[in-house]
Amino acid sequence: MTAHGSDRPASEDEVQGLINSQVDLVNGKCGDAFKSASACFFRSTDQIQGADCQGAFKVLRDCMLQNPAEFPEIAGTTAFQAQSEHD
Repeated sequence: MTAHGSDRPASEDEVQGLINSQVDLVNGKCGDAFKSASACFFRSTDQIQGADCQGAFKVLRDCMLQNPAEFPEIAGTTAFQAQSEHD
């Protein structure tokens, strides 16, 4: 169920359910950063959902770069690394 016909979760329980469904990420080395960034995104009231969460996603990205063995499919990509160099 979503609020007002949008794709945004309607309740805090729904937010937590969506976050916790990503077991590998939640339980990994970047679990706290993932939960923080995801919660920010789902709770975002900005017109562009998540636009107000850049700081939280930067923390998540930095954690992923520091733990490349857990994220080999993206942490080693040129685009992912290049973005971190622009911060």
